[in-house]
Amino acid sequence: MNNERLRLKSVKRYLNQFPAACGKLQDIVALATQMTGVPVAFITLIDKEIQWITVKYGYPVDQMPRSTSFCTKTIEQDDVMVVPNAFIDPRFANNPLVFNSPSVKYYAGIALKCAEGHNVGTLCVMDIESHSLSNNQLDSLKALSRQVTNIIELNHSIDTLRKSVEQIEERNRALKKIAQVQSHDIRGPLTSVMGVMNLLKEGDNTSNKEYLKHLETAINNLDNKIRSIVDMSSTAHAMQS
Repeated sequence: MNNERLRLKSVKRYLNQFPAACGKLQDIVALATQMTGVPVAFITLIDKEIQWITVKYGYPVDQMPRSTSFCTKTIEQDDVMVVPNAFIDPRFANNPLVFNSPSVKYYAGIALKCAEGHNVGTLCVMDIESHSLSNNQLDSLKALSRQVTNIIELNHSIDTLRKSVEQIEERNRALKKIAQVQSHDIRGPLTSVMGVMNLLKEGDNTSNKEYLKHLETAINNLDNKIRSIVDMSSTAHAMQS
């Protein structure tokens, strides 16, 4: 049950990524039909109760109940699931896809395995006629399924990186703002102290000259440090822009 909960979490992540990847994935389902000679191909995501047909070729349906889906059986294994003749396969004896018109007779599908290791959906081909795919054709279907997950995971990585960059930029803007405020708040009093110190230096109080010299050095060092903080914050912000 815990594995299913985690699997559904991965399904949700994939559903969020599909709109951005749809164009590239459409090419894959078209290629799947060309390589296998089977007229219908689709990419599915198996949710808790619904099979989402996210990308399709020759199959004008967007979803169906998971309970009647061939693909819900496919995600239970890692190898290609082939159904040469669904009419005589006991797993689909009462399936409406088989006995309603147009009836599905042939099916071949491979699970899509996400980065977390869960089978989240399938890449499938199907037809109302029988087929016999060679080992090379089945291996090609497996390779295409890996490309589907590669595209989705790449889109996810790009999206995650974009969000990280936005967060870094926001932090840099905040740091720059803090540096500017602190510079104003600290350098204001420093300017006043430096002014008083200069007045004292211009006087005749020679006994305090050495102390004033040390004070001047300390104030100048602090002023330079504040400038350095502001400059570093501005540089970091510019590098992220």
